[in-house]
Amino acid sequence: MAIYGIFESTNIRGKNFSMQSANDVENGTLVVRGDLITKDIYEAQLPATATLATAPVFVVGHPAWSYDTSSVVNQNENAFINKAGKAFRTYELAANDRFAIADYGIDFSDVGNAPAVGQFLGLANGSGTPVASATEPSGSAFVGKIVAIKDQGNAYFIGQDVNLRTKKIVIEVIQNGNAASSATANGFEVWTGRNPTAASTNLANAVYKQVNPLFQSSPERGIKKNNGNVNRMEYFGAIPCILTEHGFVGNSKDNHVFDSHLAAQARAIVDAFDDFFGVKTNTSTPSNSTATNSALLRVQVGAFSVKSNADNFQSELKKKGYETMLVFIGGLYKIQVGAYSIRANADAMLARLKSDGYNGFITGGTIT
Repeated sequence: MAIYGIFESTNIRGKNFSMQSANDVENGTLVVRGDLITKDIYEAQLPATATLATAPVFVVGHPAWSYDTSSVVNQNENAFINKAGKAFRTYELAANDRFAIADYGIDFSDVGNAPAVGQFLGLANGSGTPVASATEPSGSAFVGKIVAIKDQGNAYFIGQDVNLRTKKIVIEVIQNGNAASSATANGFEVWTGRNPTAASTNLANAVYKQVNPLFQSSPERGIKKNNGNVNRMEYFGAIPCILTEHGFVGNSKDNHVFDSHLAAQARAIVDAFDDFFGVKTNTSTPSNSTATNSALLRVQVGAFSVKSNADNFQSELKKKGYETMLVFIGGLYKIQVGAYSIRANADAMLARLKSDGYNGFITGGTIT
């Protein structure tokens, strides 16, 4: 009798997705999510060169036997395999998740075929089998660590081979996705589906044009296609669909931009929708002395048609200790300083700028 992989969902908090493959797939295999096959089922792919260091992985963990299975012969977990062309369940992994698979579902050749707590797990090109190593692997989007080894019999003692002993390796997820995106990766990007409509493409262009200057991506990340989540949304109608990625969590500069300029990002997206629909929302200055959080006051000190000129001016202000922001509105790159809910604070900043020789004015709302 063939012995197949087994899986135990010890503590997985992420979503589960239905996938299928042109080949038989064992439980405990690590896969990446491919294109949608139907409205609800994705293609399961083995990590390859193009995805090994960037794409998050999913662990295959389909229930071994359905409740209506009448035969009791060979119904141990290790007698089950997900057949080609049949949908099976996968789990999206995240840091600190824990799951267990059989020891024979892991490649221990690099550690002398001796499983041990503390060993790291990564992935190799073209394989869904985790590879054990003594040190943390590089270049693998998925990194796990063995935290326990359970020596036990099969979870199901129905049928034959009840005396077969197996080790379940308990794995804690260290990271999953974007191993190549270290602290140097940065910026803003927009995703469309695999075959975006003209409306989706136009919306993506409008949003990227407005929001990207806030992050000053270097190099610019641009607009990308074939995001799985967007692909799924596009099945539900002809509504324009995009997904925006606002910086990298591992990049301190991106985190600062995201946290410090939430209102500016929201305003930029509103302006993008204005461009897309050909309308203009109200951004007039509030008449009272205190602005709401959604209508912060800023001091604008420059507007340039050439981005490099705006970048140079922004660098000059930063060297003098000013907290600046670059936005692209109405065909101009605008330099703004500060973000204030109280008018008096904005007035004080304007006075400081004027004392340093810079002319400016207070703009009502985050961006005008």
